[in-house]
Amino acid sequence: MNQPLTISCRLKVSDSQAAKLDATLEAFGQALNWVNQKTPDKIVNGVKLQSLCYYEIRACFGLSSNLAQQVCRRGAASRKIAKQKHRPVKAFKGGFVTYDARIFSFWEKDWTVLLSSVDGRERFDLATENLTGIRERTNQQPRSKAERRRSNSWAFYQLRRFITYKALRSGVKVVLVDPRYTSQTCHRCLHIHPDSDKSYRSGKQFRCGHCGWQGDADFNGAKNIAAMGALVNRPRGPWLSCQITGGLLKARVVPPRVGVG
Repeated sequence: MNQPLTISCRLKVSDSQAAKLDATLEAFGQALNWVNQKTPDKIVNGVKLQSLCYYEIRACFGLSSNLAQQVCRRGAASRKIAKQKHRPVKAFKGGFVTYDARIFSFWEKDWTVLLSSVDGRERFDLATENLTGIRERTNQQPRSKAERRRSNSWAFYQLRRFITYKALRSGVKVVLVDPRYTSQTCHRCLHIHPDSDKSYRSGKQFRCGHCGWQGDADFNGAKNIAAMGALVNRPRGPWLSCQITGGLLKARVVPPRVGVG
């Protein structure tokens, strides 16, 4: 059994880049709904969908070649799941896009990421979650001995040292974000569950009981990390807060240690 290991990160974006990403997310969701409405429901093969509507997707929604292909694959996968559960495909709400190695590139030289958008390729800086204590936190979850052994063998501290070293060499600031509450807090309204023994998160899903937002729990946590990373240089400190007591988030910058000699 394979256990995926993930790292939460944020993209440092300018206002113009944020607008381009928002436009890409919107176009991707609209294209998915268009494909679902304009093609026969019985087609659940991504290649067949692509042969039917690839050029129209590109022309109507301004998506790149690879993003248009991702629309077809995502649409076909959603139809397969709906067919297995004997229900129609629900309308896509947008706010997400699927990338693969062809349209998502990581540059080790300067620790940046290249992403495709409706306006071409864009380069972004990275910030990562503070991994201190992650092994202890993950070991509290119910897992098999094999899964526990795999995660315990991953050198989290070494990974952070590598990131810090590479960033220092390239003149890039490393932002360490305290992960406490990031998985429990709604990124849209910054509320957490008023009962400390309960959470709006359930497994991989997050459903906010205050504003009603729902979606992928990892996506929600990454949005909180992104928000905290963006507020590191704020004069009053990098705080995000909600109206519920204890619902506070704080990020901090750890300066690199430079040795001489």
